[in-house]
Amino acid sequence: MAENNKKNNDEILKDDNIPAIVGFLFSFLGPLAFIGFILSIVGLFDVKQCKTSRKNLAVAGIIISCFVLLILTIAIASSNTSPEETAREQTKTEKTEPEKIKVVDFSTMTMGEAEKWCSDNDLVCNFTTDYSDTVEKDKFISQSVEKDEEVEEFEKIEIVYSLGHKKTEAEIEAEFKASCSTLDYREVLRNPSDYANRHVYWFGKVSQVISSSYAKRYMIYVNCHENQYASGGYICDDAMYVTYSGPLNLIEDDVIEMWGSMASEAYTYTTVLGSSKTVPEFEASYVTIH
Repeated sequence: MAENNKKNNDEILKDDNIPAIVGFLFSFLGPLAFIGFILSIVGLFDVKQCKTSRKNLAVAGIIISCFVLLILTIAIASSNTSPEETAREQTKTEKTEPEKIKVVDFSTMTMGEAEKWCSDNDLVCNFTTDYSDTVEKDKFISQSVEKDEEVEEFEKIEIVYSLGHKKTEAEIEAEFKASCSTLDYREVLRNPSDYANRHVYWFGKVSQVISSSYAKRYMIYVNCHENQYASGGYICDDAMYVTYSGPLNLIEDDVIEMWGSMASEAYTYTTVLGSSKTVPEFEASYVTIH
């Protein structure tokens, strides 16, 4: 009979699957959940030697211990956040309104200084220019947001600076004519590139109308002197190829004054007799007929 009792006790111990039971209990004990996880796995592989119902207990121990370990890992990671990061996150959370910026008086700044101020303060400033009869060139005219008003970051401000007085056509013409000088014909013919785009004045006489289209072309003789053997008129010695797109229609023998620019290259053409001739080329901007 004693032998039968011993045999029954051994079978009960086998059926109880101690690792599965202990692992299940340890899975609830926080830091000891890892031990519960290991014991539950051991108990799971030992189910063939015990009751099948213990298999569910081992699986439950594994799941619960994994869940507890996950919570512990998250808690530890959160506790490792630096005070600076925590303060930064808290500041972001507390910052519910965008930062306000007080607008300055741009009238005391140049355009370059105003552009830098806008960039430094994260504002979108649109700079434009306009003519003004009262405000000097490059000086401040207006701003769309008044001084000391508050705006938010990246808000747009319109700022206008002056181009100065808008010149009339008469003023532009007068300035251009004043910029013109006289040149030696032979020097221009010898080295035309040295005088490219130079503003020059010539007095001459129309010898030939080559084309009367929009870009009118003429052969005009310059270096003129009065004809002493006739009552009035001029004798002009040196030919020049001239283009002109102004309003006047020139005809042969017109005596004119021209203000314009020298071309970078001389003009070569074939004469009636078949010979080649090279003359300076000139673009007239303004012409006056005598």
